[in-house]
Amino acid sequence: MNKKQGYILLFRSLFGNKIWKEDRTFSKAEAWIDLMRRAHYSEQPEWNNYLNGFLRRGDIYAPVRSLKKWWRWKSTSKVQRYLNRLEYDRMIKRKGSVIHLMNYNKYNPKKEKNNEN
Repeated sequence: MNKKQGYILLFRSLFGNKIWKEDRTFSKAEAWIDLMRRAHYSEQPEWNNYLNGFLRRGDIYAPVRSLKKWWRWKSTSKVQRYLNRLEYDRMIKRKGSVIHLMNYNKYNPKKEKNNEN
């Protein structure tokens, strides 16, 4: 089996663990994982009061200032540069404070109704 294919499961409880909550500056990889974990995962759109609109699967309402705070980065310009890079690499699309993760279903596949797992 090719170890570069497939995926690993990260249980959401990881993000409540003291290891994840450790006081630190997030790396770019941790910031990407954080975006994936914060993305709306339901098939049903969800109303977001701050946005005054709906979030769809793979969307995150995340103002730059919030990302700076969550990731403990020192400047909003660093966050902007990082998001610009993700957008350039076609990993995200942005519209205002909404970030849409491209290929979200690849990272977080939908469970099949017939799946016993």
